Amino acid sequence: MTVVPGGRLCRRQAADEYFSRNRCRADAAWFIGIARAVGNLIGNCGATVVIGAWEHELDMTTAKHVLDGETTVDVTAG
Repeated sequence: MTVVPGGRLCRRQAADEYFSRNRCRADAAWFIGIARAVGNLIGNCGATVVIGAWEHELDMTTAKHVLDGETTVDVTAG
């Protein structure tokens, strides 16, 4: 631990020491953050399909053909 005159801990050096001792925790936090982002993306995609089906805006025949790879969709067309 680094102490500056007056007995106060230098924040930058204290943070460096903390993360060097707790590197595993920092890596786990990063991994958990990525997992949360992926889960959020999957949830949003699923919710879009559910709401589209609920509102009768989802063409199930076209969706099946696209997901089976039989048809392609031009997503750049407006």
